[in-house]
Amino acid sequence: MRTYSMGIIWGIPAGATPTVIPLASLKGCKVAMKQAKASFRGNNLDIIDVGNKGRDWTIDIQNADFRASALTLVATGGTTVAGHVLPVIGEPITIAATNTAANGATFIEDAGVYDFALNKWMDRVASGAVTGQYSGPTGAGVYSFAAADIGHAASLYYSSSSATLGKTTTINNALQSQSVPFKVRVYTPYVVAGAVRMVGLDFASVHFEELDLDFKIEDFSAHNLKGFASQDMIGSTQLTAKFYSSETG
Repeated sequence: MRTYSMGIIWGIPAGATPTVIPLASLKGCKVAMKQAKASFRGNNLDIIDVGNKGRDWTIDIQNADFRASALTLVATGGTTVAGHVLPVIGEPITIAATNTAANGATFIEDAGVYDFALNKWMDRVASGAVTGQYSGPTGAGVYSFAAADIGHAASLYYSSSSATLGKTTTINNALQSQSVPFKVRVYTPYVVAGAVRMVGLDFASVHFEELDLDFKIEDFSAHNLKGFASQDMIGSTQLTAKFYSSETG
């Protein structure tokens, strides 16, 4: 049985009407099962008996399309709401006595001003700016500059907010507690001679313990989510995993 490419994976929280957390745009998912063994050899050179020790299932997901809700897979107690912070990188201006950021109405925080005429980052001061300096910005995104720098080409760097676009997940420090399990479904559909087949795994209870956000230059960002499976902690059965295969022959 040969499979090509990756299908879909999603996590399902406990509850009567849970909100599913889809992990789409996958770069890959590695599921590993390790059955530890205990061996006995007595005073012989070779092993004469073997027993089963603990078994571990690990899940390593490489994701290219990150969702804020995925943070709550790892961080217990996180809350997600609408709206997020937008970075403004290099907004072009011609320096005047005062300049207002284009997103001044939703201005949050200054991140610097670069003066191309002086070929340098400008220094921020409380007031009374001289050449190479600026003061402010105000809460409405108003920057003030020295008379000597008026007319210079420059770029503003700052952040602003959006109440409707994107999402914001807040993670607060909390007491240590029992891990929250998620049902996880991993499926790869594939086509053979025009017929759709599938290979997949259902995990009754997965605990995610590591999330890496790998931001890159000149490449797609990679997000790695790692966890392990346990006996069903949602439905209180002894089920750990189910494997589905459409193989023939």
